[in-house]
Amino acid sequence: MTSTDSLKNPRLFVGPMSKEIVDLVIEYSNKNNSMGLIPSRRQIENSGGYVNNWTTQDFSSYVREKNEAIVLVRDHGGPGQGQGDDDGLESLCSDMNNNFDLLHIDPWKTSKSLDEGIKKTLSLIEYCCDKSDSVYFEVGTEEAIFSYSPRDLERIIQELKKGLGSRFSRIKYGVV
Repeated sequence: MTSTDSLKNPRLFVGPMSKEIVDLVIEYSNKNNSMGLIPSRRQIENSGGYVNNWTTQDFSSYVREKNEAIVLVRDHGGPGQGQGDDDGLESLCSDMNNNFDLLHIDPWKTSKSLDEGIKKTLSLIEYCCDKSDSVYFEVGTEEAIFSYSPRDLERIIQELKKGLGSRFSRIKYGVV
């Protein structure tokens, strides 16, 4: 199954709060339709996260060995979303190198304005597109991280569409 095929149908995405949850998603997906796992950087990360102390590579290998159809999605990928203050690039590269299907591009924790968040989102998506032809994206953030109105969301989408050109089609979800 290609990345494009795995994103055509709606799925249930589950946060991997423990190894037991990951195993249940794998078991269910082996018998039924595929689901998705959507770890944050604090849960699963290059240096190990609080879920089973898995690195991105260990987590991806564990899941893919048991079920290749499960959609892997990075939740809240971007600057300042991990254990420390960083630009998020190393983490995004690791996600792409470890067969994540979709990346949530979320620079809003380090953005002071709507314009800055849009520019960072554009830059991060372009960076990822230059590194991978197969990764897809989710954009936006939660209100607790950076509050924006429905009109602001419309502006974010329009600016991304204008700035990304044909790459805009790789955005599959928006956080509302």
